[in-house]
Amino acid sequence: MHKWLSLSLLVLLVLGNLTSTVLAAPAAQDGTATETVGSTLPATTTPDPTTPAAQTPPAQTASAEPTAEQTQPAATTQPAATTQPVTAEPSESPDITPQPPTVFEVTGIEPRQFSNATGGTVSIYGSGFVPGTVVRLVGHGLIDSAVLNNGAIRAVIMPGLKKKSYSLEIIRPDGSSLVVNNAIKITDPKPTPTATQSSGRTLVYGRPQVLIDSVQVSDDAISPGDPFTITLQLINRGDYTATNVRVSLVSAIAVPVQGSSLRVVDLIAENQTVTLELPLALTQDAPAGFHSLALSLEYGDYVGRTFTSEQSVGINVSDTAAGQPLVLLDAYSTDPTPLSPGDAFTLSITLSNVGESDAEQLLITYGGQNGAGLQPFAILDAGNVKYIPRLAAGDTMEIESRFILDGAAESGVYNLPVSLSFDSPLQAPVNTTHIINLLVSRRPQLQVNFYQPLEPGLIGEPIELPIELVNIGRSAVNVSTAEISGEGMEIQTGSTFVGMLDGGTAVTLDAVVVPQTSGTLEVLVTAHYLDDFNQPQTFESVLTIEVTEPEVEESDSGGADPQNEQEMSLWQRILRVIRGLLGLGS
Repeated sequence: MHKWLSLSLLVLLVLGNLTSTVLAAPAAQDGTATETVGSTLPATTTPDPTTPAAQTPPAQTASAEPTAEQTQPAATTQPAATTQPVTAEPSESPDITPQPPTVFEVTGIEPRQFSNATGGTVSIYGSGFVPGTVVRLVGHGLIDSAVLNNGAIRAVIMPGLKKKSYSLEIIRPDGSSLVVNNAIKITDPKPTPTATQSSGRTLVYGRPQVLIDSVQVSDDAISPGDPFTITLQLINRGDYTATNVRVSLVSAIAVPVQGSSLRVVDLIAENQTVTLELPLALTQDAPAGFHSLALSLEYGDYVGRTFTSEQSVGINVSDTAAGQPLVLLDAYSTDPTPLSPGDAFTLSITLSNVGESDAEQLLITYGGQNGAGLQPFAILDAGNVKYIPRLAAGDTMEIESRFILDGAAESGVYNLPVSLSFDSPLQAPVNTTHIINLLVSRRPQLQVNFYQPLEPGLIGEPIELPIELVNIGRSAVNVSTAEISGEGMEIQTGSTFVGMLDGGTAVTLDAVVVPQTSGTLEVLVTAHYLDDFNQPQTFESVLTIEVTEPEVEESDSGGADPQNEQEMSLWQRILRVIRGLLGLGS
């Protein structure tokens, strides 16, 4: 009984396995092994593993059907997800082209020591540095870096790191990486060193130092208005990378030809050189000779510091006077001289063309180009601009103009600008400005007269002259002395000290003269004073007096005693003198 029961179970088990094998074969051909394996998992768990007969038939069936052997282990040992490699299409494998491996290595690092106060730039050498490769400071994180080429990377070590050794990790975009242990060492800052001389240059520590290493100018001699090009070679002599380097023109004798005069360089590493070109042109008024062309250099660093320096480039400006006109103001004069407030005067200027060609369309402008410098003078009878069609080379021309001086002008020296504008043979206008210095000194307003009527005098008799010197002006006059002089008279008292004479005041000079001749005699009154420039000056005025001959009285008796006649003549002379002193006439 038991034998038949065991044999029935064995037959049922064989038939179940055959059925599963037949159903699994089409599924494997359709590429849906995952789903099929999943459907067989419950079937594999129903047999009792303790029955020996239950384990033998599957082995015999697996040896008869190879297709079922591939699926059966998966169904009995792995979950559905592990059968995914069976579903891979064999046709995709020929599209994958194997690439030869790239050598990825680090051969050198420099420098290897940095100060935690300044940081610096580290250079990493090796191979296999593809674009996108980054550098990691182990224990800190990614740092700024740049792949220069397949064999070099430059990275920035920032300041402020802790004092210790750090490893560097170079990471490629595909995830591969290399770690260089103890690649760099961070130390405390060095004490500030003194400048030392090495190889003819001064070493500067802890900062960038951008200098103009060499200069080339396109022309040996540059004419005003001509373009030229300056080629600059910059070099960083410091021990730190310079960033955002800006070079600009400062001098006013040159202007940029194309665009701006500013040139910018992203960075200049230590001891690296960079070449720049500046296309410039000289201004028209650039003087001849050697000149320094000032350039401004501004740059920073990774720390955030900024630096500025001004350096010069030498250029040679050629002489433009050859073959060109040159008009100069040779001389000038005024009439009257010196000038006093309120005076109308004539200004004469002398122009000379000392150049080698004719000056065309010559314009003479008093007071400068816009006439603003004309005060306190005003032009009479014409405008402030005069026109000369041509002034030939070597010729001289005198020009006169009428002016008047403001009556309220103070004493002093006044500058009168005179602008000359003319055309050269190259049709380039030439503008020059010359300065005329005009002296203005207020003349004293003095008046001389007799302060009382004067009777005619006699020859040989003294005459008192009641002279009065009056300041009729508003300003004080520093008069030192006043004196008289004249011909045909003997001066007995003729000089007096005056001093400061305020406006509206007077001083008297009582002089005594003895006429020697009859008629109208001129008395010259001279006042000596100091002008507004503390220079001695004189003021002169003329007064006149009338002198007559004495009357001769005839004797009644013709035979008078000669001695008595002599005595009468003596008394007569005494009487005349007394009458003259009393002002009663002779």
